[in-house]
Amino acid sequence: MPRSKLWSDGLICAFEYIKVAGIQADGGRTTECMDGEDVAAWPTWWCHVAAGHKFTASWLQDAQWLHPDVSKALRDESSLITDDDEHLHYKVPVRVEGGGLLFELLGRQTVLASYVDAPLLLRCFTAQNFLVSVVHGQGTRSHMGITDVQELLLASGYSDRAPRTIHGVVAQLASSLSCQADGLFQSKSTLGCRMIDWKLMRRRKQHDDEEEEDMNAFSENLHQEIWELSGMVLRDKKSLYARKEIIFELVRHLKGSAARSLLESVLKDTEKTIKRQDTVFWRLFTIQNDMRKSDRLWVQKRRLRAAQKLSEDMQKSVRVATIQHGVQKSVRSRLREWKFRFGEKYLTVYGVCVFFLLMFAGMFLVNAAGMPLDKTCDLFSVLFGLVSIICFAVAVLI
Repeated sequence: MPRSKLWSDGLICAFEYIKVAGIQADGGRTTECMDGEDVAAWPTWWCHVAAGHKFTASWLQDAQWLHPDVSKALRDESSLITDDDEHLHYKVPVRVEGGGLLFELLGRQTVLASYVDAPLLLRCFTAQNFLVSVVHGQGTRSHMGITDVQELLLASGYSDRAPRTIHGVVAQLASSLSCQADGLFQSKSTLGCRMIDWKLMRRRKQHDDEEEEDMNAFSENLHQEIWELSGMVLRDKKSLYARKEIIFELVRHLKGSAARSLLESVLKDTEKTIKRQDTVFWRLFTIQNDMRKSDRLWVQKRRLRAAQKLSEDMQKSVRVATIQHGVQKSVRSRLREWKFRFGEKYLTVYGVCVFFLLMFAGMFLVNAAGMPLDKTCDLFSVLFGLVSIICFAVAVLI
């Protein structure tokens, strides 16, 4: 296996330990010997490789000492994941028929500037005194959590926290990845919630005169941020519950008091992180309710302002209509008065004319002496009657 190309490309780290004890021999010379129990206790072999690499895939595929299902699970990230929980990347430890334990852990890669999820899947297979771990990650960021365990193993006896068995290595990996993931979970959710709360408080402090900004756009953007952050919190909670399940199963399967105590501390930290995520989620729920109340108040204010403006416009229109009606009424009354006066004048003129005509006719038509009348007198009397009737009709119509 050391001659394989894996050792030059595709291998992240490999550890092989044999504990050596110094014994004082005769003549003051120090000799070194190995204790069989110590050799069995220490992690004799841990091979950590990168998934997706061609040399890693060929090495795992050709490994005769690995079960075919284990080889496929180490090479393919989605081989042991159900469709329903595809985003969790967790699986309860599986006992392999040929011996050994297959499990996986989820962490987070180092995120520097962005707060985008960078999941890190560590799938492991342990049997007897060796451990094979394959990392599945996104991007080229450093794999925090795994490097911590590597440094502990490099420190070996100089560190009290250094694992003494393969089970201790597994417990340290679970603890380091959990701490790294909890830190990123907490930073993303808490910072996002504070930013949303700050935006809402800043909006409330604005005066009514400054409400020319489109409130609908502001509400939609804030609701979208709340929706995304709450979805991320729910995903994190599901991952935390899945981690709780996997750690609980590892406590049952792994041996050693140190490993179990470390895994139990991981369980306690996971419970605390779940409570923090619940707090953030309910805070987001409260902020969303406050936003809805603010939206309702804003809509009511707009409706009230619209109603006031409409009433003012109606009052103005009523005033204008009243003024127009008064003007029209005064004009009509003046026209009637003018017509009445004009009719009286014409009536007087026609009356005078008729009076003079009657006098003229009387002067010429009265037969006081009893003299016989001429035929022209009859024609004149008929003409006079017609003129009188026309004048009377015109006077009546006016």
